[in-house]
Amino acid sequence: MLRRNLLLSPLAFCLPSVLAQAKGKRAVVAYFSWYDNTFQERIRPSDIDETTSASLKAPGQVTLVAHWIGKDLSLPIYPIVVKDRYTTIYEDCLDRVIGEKTERVFPELTGPSALPEFDLLFLGFPNWSYTIPRAVWSFLSKVPKANKTIAPFCVHGTGGLARTIRDLKSAAPEARLTRTLSIDRSELAESRERALDWAQKVYFG
Repeated sequence: MLRRNLLLSPLAFCLPSVLAQAKGKRAVVAYFSWYDNTFQERIRPSDIDETTSASLKAPGQVTLVAHWIGKDLSLPIYPIVVKDRYTTIYEDCLDRVIGEKTERVFPELTGPSALPEFDLLFLGFPNWSYTIPRAVWSFLSKVPKANKTIAPFCVHGTGGLARTIRDLKSAAPEARLTRTLSIDRSELAESRERALDWAQKVYFG
């Protein structure tokens, strides 16, 4: 299976648009998705549920939103990928997620630890056990945050945003956070235009 590194990803193929250069705004998209962090060759049909549970349907829920935004604004896209991938079995994955949260683990990430220069970071993640994935903490510990703007987008289920934004503020206290794009996974298929409207207002505003 093709391994995708955090910063030298084959997904990071978009160049900044001419308009972005004219405005002088440097932006990137980074995201964490269960789909990008598991053993995709082991995904079973029973692991794929688009509406009632965290889904492993390709390309991944958060991945999809990240690509909507990155492609629409012609921004580079970077998956946040852990070295030790998560199981495809939801219950076992949840046990590990809860353990990482309880023990305040910083999972090791693959790839280099620096992004290109940016002013604005579109940062995507799921609600994992009512907070941001610990891999996002690892990622934020390695990138500059002072005088940066973070635009969070979260795909979630019945738990909503829960403590994701509160904990994101703790992980990046030096950064300014924009309004969060919150997408219920049951509404994901109809959310593209809303996601792009949010991203354009953040980017061009």
